[in-house]
Amino acid sequence: MTDGADRLSARLAALRSVSRALARPLDIVDVLRAVHAELARVLDVTICFFGLYDPPGQTVKVIWQVHDGVELPGGFSTGRRLDQSGHPLWPTAPHSPLVR
Repeated sequence: MTDGADRLSARLAALRSVSRALARPLDIVDVLRAVHAELARVLDVTICFFGLYDPPGQTVKVIWQVHDGVELPGGFSTGRRLDQSGHPLWPTAPHSPLVR
């Protein structure tokens, strides 16, 4: 099997694992943990966060994040800070790994 075929096979296996994990009752953070764990098997997810986008407010509420394997609190919003293209800027909460 080629490297490309191996990567595809690994990614499909990760999707199957996520599907199985989501088949049982979980709260949203448990769902995100399961998704992150499977993504980590096939992708570099050193920094990973999940958010919910609110179109009317043009905000993203980060609900769960992990940096170098350490879970960090979510529950903060990016606010209405947009770049020149209209895209939300990175979170600026003090506990965000993206703030130095």
